[in-house]
Amino acid sequence: MTDSEILNHPEVRKLVHEGARDGFVSYSQINDLLIDLELDEDAVEFLLEVLEKRAIAVRDEAPLEAPVVKTPQAPKPAKPKPAKAVQAPAAQPKSESNEDLDALLAQLDEFMPTDVADVAQLAGETGEGLDDEFTPVEDALKLYLDRMGQIPRLSTEEERELARVARDGSPEESHDAQNRLVESNLRLVVHLAHHAAPRTTLSITDLLQEGNLGLLDAVSRYRPESTKTFGSYATWWIRRALNRSIAEHSRSMKLSGDLYEAIQKMQGAQRQLTQTLGRTPSRQEIAEFSGLTVAQIEEAQRASAKPLSLDAPSGSNDEGTEFGETLVDESTEAVENSAIRQEVGIGLTNLLEELSDREKLIVQMRFGLGQHAESGSRASEDVAKILGISRERVHELELRALRKLRKKAKGSGLDKLFGDDEDDD
Repeated sequence: MTDSEILNHPEVRKLVHEGARDGFVSYSQINDLLIDLELDEDAVEFLLEVLEKRAIAVRDEAPLEAPVVKTPQAPKPAKPKPAKAVQAPAAQPKSESNEDLDALLAQLDEFMPTDVADVAQLAGETGEGLDDEFTPVEDALKLYLDRMGQIPRLSTEEERELARVARDGSPEESHDAQNRLVESNLRLVVHLAHHAAPRTTLSITDLLQEGNLGLLDAVSRYRPESTKTFGSYATWWIRRALNRSIAEHSRSMKLSGDLYEAIQKMQGAQRQLTQTLGRTPSRQEIAEFSGLTVAQIEEAQRASAKPLSLDAPSGSNDEGTEFGETLVDESTEAVENSAIRQEVGIGLTNLLEELSDREKLIVQMRFGLGQHAESGSRASEDVAKILGISRERVHELELRALRKLRKKAKGSGLDKLFGDDEDDD
């Protein structure tokens, strides 16, 4: 969608109108809109800029309950909040205790000891300082959170300055500035991952890693000239990464990022077209509406299809019959089928020798036999072009050859391969 199409879309206009009336919009409203419109990342940036220019804040609908880790050395914000907050409450946590750490650890299940290495890697550790024999992942996570809590928080002005250095500085200065922005906002990732945890079976370490990827996206995209604080801006990208990871984890197979985006676009276009047309849209209509190709729509439909459980009812009249019980193990017939194919192949080869050279060639090309097996069966038009004759002539020679083969094959069991014998003289 172009910028003008985004601005003129009824749902976007409704969101902007409500935001102008209330002074803010919620993250859930934006997320719902993105799902419906299937906007790409550039379009998301444009939408956020539109809201920012209209002084419409993006924030949570209600403050989150759990506080976020904050180091005792961290300075307190000196500026009071305006009447209408323009940033998400999670962007600048104010807790000066470690109560959030206790709340987070209290919700953790027991993990396998191998998870410690993952958390230690998040903390930049190699396992030093952890118990040698057995250390629950809670200890490693606490180590990570404690180290994170020792990183000083940044003021809004410091974040803007680091963002300018990250964009305009030398490669070394840019790298250092980006690292500081990431490290000083790791609390935000923990805070949002903590509240996303009840919605998924993903471990907290997986959520932290995904959230950190979203934070990296925010660092690379943030504009220091923006009136939006970095914490408020980063909150959306972190939540986006978490929501995407949770949705992906619910699938039985891993999808590429491009395929995931295609599925989202396809489903959004299908919903809107169904409402507009009052019927199920065709693949061509979905493709034109979403900007995808028909081939991409077909691939997205295959990938988004829900797998059928082996325990599901088979649909037969027999009570208690499950789908898995109706499946046949084809491997048990592999030897027998291979022998049959070999025998049939030998029989066909012998029969083809009864044909003229042209008839034999046409049959081989039409049905992918002999030297034409690799290329597969060809249409009559293709055979006609290759041989330099008309399609009608190809059809005539093919029928004549099949009649000959059918007569020769009688009594051998191969006659049924060549159709009915109604045309025989």
